[in-house]
Amino acid sequence: MKCDAKNIKDKSWEEITKPLVEAMAKTNLKEEDVDDLIHRMRKEKNG
Repeated sequence: MKCDAKNIKDKSWEEITKPLVEAMAKTNLKEEDVDDLIHRMRKEKNG
């Protein structure tokens, strides 16, 4: 997804986050799972 500052200025927060909300709806991921997920990914990346 390409991010352009001009496009963001003309959009509401709901319009910007809509793809993220839709993706979350397709998964069982919950907001409280994100912190754990980030730590696991960093640990895997850094070995």
